[in-house]
Amino acid sequence: MEKDVHCQAKEVGTVCFVTYPFPKEDLEHHGLSQDGCKMDALAVLYSSVKEAHASVAMLHQKEIRGGIVWARQLGGEFS
Repeated sequence: MEKDVHCQAKEVGTVCFVTYPFPKEDLEHHGLSQDGCKMDALAVLYSSVKEAHASVAMLHQKEIRGGIVWARQLGGEFS
């Protein structure tokens, strides 16, 4: 599923950096575990806040390969 999410995330805009798996410490630091994010998270850094926002809108709650994508923006004007 990670590769499929990564490919779809690249369709939104310019991806500067991808972190997979997203470290457990970062999940806890950003409060993602409490919000429903599970392990094996993928973090994508875009070149703009607008692209990040569009990616969350496109991917959140989307079914991919039998799993449901959980997406959240960690920073910027829409977070």
